[in-house]
Amino acid sequence: MTKTFAETWEEFNQLILVPVRAGTTQVTETRRAFYAGGWAFYALVMEMLDADREPTAKDLFKMEALHKEFLAFHKLVREGKA
Repeated sequence: MTKTFAETWEEFNQLILVPVRAGTTQVTETRRAFYAGGWAFYALVMEMLDADREPTAKDLFKMEALHKEFLAFHKLVREGKA
């Protein structure tokens, strides 16, 4: 079953980042940032999609670059550097 973005936010909020003691403002701003990141990613992917053509090598390169960027950021988070 595919999760909705709202379900993904709830998982993120409960298990990953937002401290239990976080105030309403922190939770609200974190949720806004989460959704803004989701929208930015969605917009990047939608730029590459076109119903009239297959993905190009340039499209695949861009997806690979995004993948590497996310992995690098995740590593920084784990190391306490981001």
